[in-house]
Amino acid sequence: MKQLLLAFLGLIFLPAAHAQTFVGPGGPINDSGQVSTFSQAVSGLSPSTLDAAHGLLSVCVDITHTYDADLVLRLRAPDGTIVLLSNQNGGSGQDYTNTCFTDSATTSIVAGSPPFTGTFIPQVYLNTVNNAQDGNGIWQLEIEDVYPFADSGLVIIWALTFGANPPAPYSLDSSFLPIMVINTSGQGIVDDPKVIADMGIIYNGPGPLAMVGHPACRAPAIPTPAMDSTKSVSTSWSISIARAAFAPL
Repeated sequence: MKQLLLAFLGLIFLPAAHAQTFVGPGGPINDSGQVSTFSQAVSGLSPSTLDAAHGLLSVCVDITHTYDADLVLRLRAPDGTIVLLSNQNGGSGQDYTNTCFTDSATTSIVAGSPPFTGTFIPQVYLNTVNNAQDGNGIWQLEIEDVYPFADSGLVIIWALTFGANPPAPYSLDSSFLPIMVINTSGQGIVDDPKVIADMGIIYNGPGPLAMVGHPACRAPAIPTPAMDSTKSVSTSWSISIARAAFAPL
């Protein structure tokens, strides 16, 4: 156990020499269908604002479990933002041993294999939490066993590392496929009530790129009755959406 802990601590301090790391407590993973929550209070973070200049760099976990595909791992930030780290990956393999999630990794956790030792890109970018929120507060590692009363597991330790210049997420600016844009005009998408938003489709036909900078991304266009795949199309509808309309993390 001592050698395992030293290896884990070595891995979490590897990404940045001038970083702040907060180590959270572990415990058993609930096998009754309830989400297990492991909380870590972050304080004294400097600078405290999480953004493109300074933010969350990595989330590292050391977990034992007898069937990895049962597990869904999420990170919840102090402002409630949820990042999906890993969703039922690993098949019948066991454990997440010295596993670090970071946007700068080269391999997605989906392409990894148990015990997932090393660095992996999470299924949702960590940069999602670097949204100008105050990083001081309660952070939570949430683990759900989606196949209860079968296999057991334990969170040994987990850690958050903050530092300068967090990797920016991939930004889509063009595509040969149609691009769907949902514009809430600055409104937050909450559980209830629903908000009115504009949904647009940008498509330039076979060959030309569809560009995110198209006017449909900024303002609603006049609805087009029919779509001709040989012509440039910008179609917009007014829709009503809520957070529950999106696939759950």
